[in-house]
Amino acid sequence: MSSKQVILRAFNINQVSDISTVNKSIITQIRTKTDTASKERRMTLNEMESEPEVECAAILKVEEEYAFGIIMKFRIGNDTTHIPESIFDKKNFTFDDMQTLENGQYAEYIDHYFFCLNQKHMITNLRGNQTIKRFSVYINWLIKTEDYEFTPVIDTSSEVRLSEINSITIGNNRSLAMTVNKNAGQSPVTSSVVNMGVELIRNIFINDTTTLSEQQIENIVSAKLILKLKKPNKMTDEDYQSKYGAILNPIADSENIVFNKKKGGSISGKTLLKVKKVDVTTTQRKHLVENDIYREMRTFLKELATDEAPN
Repeated sequence: MSSKQVILRAFNINQVSDISTVNKSIITQIRTKTDTASKERRMTLNEMESEPEVECAAILKVEEEYAFGIIMKFRIGNDTTHIPESIFDKKNFTFDDMQTLENGQYAEYIDHYFFCLNQKHMITNLRGNQTIKRFSVYINWLIKTEDYEFTPVIDTSSEVRLSEINSITIGNNRSLAMTVNKNAGQSPVTSSVVNMGVELIRNIFINDTTTLSEQQIENIVSAKLILKLKKPNKMTDEDYQSKYGAILNPIADSENIVFNKKKGGSISGKTLLKVKKVDVTTTQRKHLVENDIYREMRTFLKELATDEAPN
């Protein structure tokens, strides 16, 4: 059988609510959704669209301490639809199921990705040019909570220690650039950098004396932004590492974030992320064999646990 190289990305699972308000683990909460028809796991991205896109855990299973799934995206009601609505009556369905069913006039397949998680970490093959927010929004919607966020695992084996980092440059050096100065009345950047997005950037520049067009504001997320960071004296190395992972979280393409070293030189954000390249067996139709990528993801989760275990 043939195979395909897949890049697996690792994320920490962070519980953002008070622990006293959460009665069940994320694994337990996902397990409650495994016995439902897949249509109960179908999230509409925008109800206002005439042909809305939906995301659905087409396969969802929990085994021991692992939850595994395939999240597929569909467009509903498009002229090119070929998938019948009846497929969503199944608990789980595969690409083969979509190929064999006929008279489909309901949904059009767009894309998909795999995930596997335990209580501490999540592994996915979601493309590196997409933020993990896509998964975070879906899984929190699925289990009816806002308790969990996912931040990239930082590769501590990197040749560069986080204590050697002086600043971070975000962007691709386009013409619109700004150096963030904490004394320039731009506190929203320093206080909310982890949640940085288009709305935050818009607010920063609307309050600025410089006049920028709406288009420039929309494009600022692909412009250059320099953030000066300093490790607080009482912050542990582990917490400092976690903060760097959180900064990488909202950036769609990790190659567009650069960590600048105190003594000169720089390192791409992509280099600091914990990833693993694996060869996964494929079917005759070139789809990944689900059991094989599931096995590779579980192996990666075990490796993360070993890396974090006390010496």
